[in-house]
Amino acid sequence: MLRRGVNGANNQKFHPLDAGILTVSGALWIHEKRVKATSQPMAVTIYVRKRGSIYDDDICNFDVIPSTVLNDRQAFSNACGTVAVGTYYLFAAKPKSVDEDGDGWHHQAAGMLTTR
Repeated sequence: MLRRGVNGANNQKFHPLDAGILTVSGALWIHEKRVKATSQPMAVTIYVRKRGSIYDDDICNFDVIPSTVLNDRQAFSNACGTVAVGTYYLFAAKPKSVDEDGDGWHHQAAGMLTTR
């Protein structure tokens, strides 16, 4: 499936983490609704990935359904299990529709990765 999204690796937003239980937390919100937007925004999948020497590994992923109210922050938190020392990043994506505007709901997100 084709997806459009924001890739932390492409944006050089890496999180060096110690070994431990990994938790991802943050918020997702709609900052713009286009004229031809669908009646409901698509779910956004949040991926946590570990940077590898050749390939990056998916550690966990989960869906967040944005609010239909502009700038209403939808908080999220997810435990991703035990991870090794390494460099991690976030990737937030939703399915890509036929036109380049997607579902017409444009989102922003902020999040952090922590281990304990």
